[in-house]
Amino acid sequence: MSEGTGTWQKAAVPLVVAAAVAMVVGVAAIRESAGSPGRSVESGVARVGSATGGAPEGLEPWAAEAWDAYVSWAGSNDEHQAAEVLVAYALNGGYSECMEAAGYPRPWQESISPPPVFKDGLLYSFWAGGRRDGYFSQTVINGEIGQRTELAENAVNAVGEEADAEMVCGEANPAASDSTVEGYRDPPVVSRLEHEWAEALAPVLVAGGDPRDYDACIAETGILEGSGFDSVDEFTDQLASLMPVGTVPLGDEASTPEWDAYLVTEQEFVDADWNCRKDVRAELADEVTEAVAGFEAAHGDQISQARSHWDSVAAQAEDLGWTPDDPYLGAGFPPRPGG
Repeated sequence: MSEGTGTWQKAAVPLVVAAAVAMVVGVAAIRESAGSPGRSVESGVARVGSATGGAPEGLEPWAAEAWDAYVSWAGSNDEHQAAEVLVAYALNGGYSECMEAAGYPRPWQESISPPPVFKDGLLYSFWAGGRRDGYFSQTVINGEIGQRTELAENAVNAVGEEADAEMVCGEANPAASDSTVEGYRDPPVVSRLEHEWAEALAPVLVAGGDPRDYDACIAETGILEGSGFDSVDEFTDQLASLMPVGTVPLGDEASTPEWDAYLVTEQEFVDADWNCRKDVRAELADEVTEAVAGFEAAHGDQISQARSHWDSVAAQAEDLGWTPDDPYLGAGFPPRPGG
């Protein structure tokens, strides 16, 4: 007889949480290509209310067109959620079915993770991006889901015949490789287009002016001084950090003092950031339109390939029971946002 090691062969969530945090705190090196040394540029922003990835209401026509152009190859929020369904099944589907047959359910659906927080492609230009409402908090919510799912994965300590079944089913159904997982989430054609998109928007960054003006504006708000951080990068690092398990409410759970305080801090930064960019952004419509048109003209074939990938991902996820209205296929733990 042997001892088991957990609920699933391999939990998908920690990988996604790491990716989501990287989107917030990672840097896009477009300042280098723009010929200006200095501060780095964050790579994305969420529109949490935009479930499908369609342009949020209220965007200017030029910004909405850019949003749709970005989603056409980068994938929508729904499509990234569909990819997470395929990842969970690739990692744990066969194992789950084997354990079910042995009489020890291990629903693979419970290993489905949320997608990385949806990005506003115009923030690759820094100045032209929209408001960042909810982006950082949604990243932290995803982190909470990841932590709870990992705890659940480690909660089962099978012994005896159940542990034997885990071993047999694990050996018979190895988890998918990292390359297979990344092939669903971020195929090479999408990675290449992401680089080209950043390059295409570099002139918009330059047209917006010196980002040191932004730094000065943020400093004038006093938000950094009040937080104890020396830079915007440090501040957003903290906003994107995991919080202790249980301090972030999910679904209908009651809020906590820690979460209430976090949301106040996030909103203060979002407001300050927007106030320091919005006037410059308003003058960049022509530059954005020109950059997006040039990108699409230069990369039409790759855009078509990327679109085919996301269409295929959605179709395969639908075969497993996924729909945008049931993104976790009825999985009940951990509690999901809004569920």
